Amino acid sequence: MRSITTWNETLKFVSEFRKKGYLVTNFYPNETEMSDWIKNGKFFSLEVSDAACFFVHKTEAAAFIYFFVKELCDLKPAFLQIIQLLDVRIMAYDYICKTDEERNFIKEISTSCGFELHTSLRRMSFILKENIFEEDDDVTFAELEDIDCLFDMFNAAFDPVSERIPTKEQLKKYIKQKAVLICRKQRRIAGFAVVEIQKKTMYLKHLLTNSDFRRQGIAEKILKKAFFLSKGCIRFILWVIDSNTPAISLYKKFGYNFETLSNYTFVLKSINI
Repeated sequence: MRSITTWNETLKFVSEFRKKGYLVTNFYPNETEMSDWIKNGKFFSLEVSDAACFFVHKTEAAAFIYFFVKELCDLKPAFLQIIQLLDVRIMAYDYICKTDEERNFIKEISTSCGFELHTSLRRMSFILKENIFEEDDDVTFAELEDIDCLFDMFNAAFDPVSERIPTKEQLKKYIKQKAVLICRKQRRIAGFAVVEIQKKTMYLKHLLTNSDFRRQGIAEKILKKAFFLSKGCIRFILWVIDSNTPAISLYKKFGYNFETLSNYTFVLKSINI
């Protein structure tokens, strides 16, 4: 494996992979998140064959695999190779599927290599023609002194394999970008959201209500403030675990509907141990 040392090096590798015809991928570059992987020496590139190459991000939870292959059918032999090369306790990867045929095929490839389906998410979205939401003084931007509390809430509530808990450095960046909204109650953080705006699209990356403040409309307050601050946005997108019925009901209430996209996270345990 070759250690990645700069963000530009990552982009250079991606460009080279695509020039070689590796067009099927689960890697979607995000400098805010991935620069920290590089800074911490946890991000690597690995070429295993003429038809496949990988990025590997090592964390305490798992080694996350990002692949580039010429055809989806090239993934199985590539996985069998990388499984032998990586000395890690848990390997994980995810893949976005558009059709039932693609879903069945990726499941078949994964299970034949020893992977198990860990989590299934679905994408929801809607088009907002007119922003009717109002300011809510209970919801404000997070401040730097909130990092420790937010980090603890992430680790207590989110799955580190399928939901990718941000590091404190990433949280610091989000807070400085005014991408973290919080609702305070009784001098505590009752809930928060991480929101990313790209041009005319708002991405709801995370939404959480503190367990001590559930069923008090906290999530609704935060969402309304997020929409209010997203004036100019037209499209609103999020991913939700398909078994999270309460969250799905809330999102539908605001107008979100399911798209055809599914994101499967697969896990392989005890590799070469």
